[in-house]
Amino acid sequence: CILHGYNGKKNKEAVHLDIVHSEVQVPNLFSNDTAGYDDAACEDITMNNSCIYDYPRGIGSHYSVKGVYHSDISITGNYFHDLSAEGIYAYNYYGMKVSGNTFKRVGLAVRLFTKITDDDSTYADANGGASKSIITDFKGEIQNNIIDTTTGTKSQKSGYGIEIIGSADRVLGNIKIRKNRFKNISNVSGYAIRAQYAQNLLISSNIINNTENGGITLVNSNNCRIISNVIKNVSRYGIYLSASQKNT
Repeated sequence: CILHGYNGKKNKEAVHLDIVHSEVQVPNLFSNDTAGYDDAACEDITMNNSCIYDYPRGIGSHYSVKGVYHSDISITGNYFHDLSAEGIYAYNYYGMKVSGNTFKRVGLAVRLFTKITDDDSTYADANGGASKSIITDFKGEIQNNIIDTTTGTKSQKSGYGIEIIGSADRVLGNIKIRKNRFKNISNVSGYAIRAQYAQNLLISSNIINNTENGGITLVNSNNCRIISNVIKNVSRYGIYLSASQKNT
């Protein structure tokens, strides 16, 4: 598929995945039958060999429900370019695979997160009040991608190559970030790879070249391994850790 040419004013996606939680996410799907909103998530979806450009975002979600996760989303061999926001904006994706893609002139290439603001009004209780468990083991892979030129700025909290964001109460764990190639990472406070409130990450065999700040940073992230990466031509730090323990 080729998807391009968005002329709206909001941060919308070319491909949108969301949870059937209410008429906000899926307007008029069930008319007045609120019982139809059953918190169904997206599962077993593959997108490959496609091109997305001239959009805010490539692929992403806006909403999350406690204990509900999109699962087994595979994004491979695609070309994302000239996007003002994120190439992939993955909100609580379990078993996500992002492999063999090229990101060129995007605000930020890949953002995988469980919570992105302190006031997280997009994180709702399950319909019917059912108690669902929170996971920390996300079993994700981000590998063999090319990320060339990010355009996001510090004020936008953007400009990174790959960003993994959890929170103190929803830690994001077990993501493998391997064999990616980064160059021209723009944000003056940004990094090619940034993780916050993460655990058990493997960051290995990545090549990072030319960043306005640093190569790899961990913040409040524990039990991670940073192995066999090449980091050169960075304006500040190669590897920077803050409030992070038991890392290799």
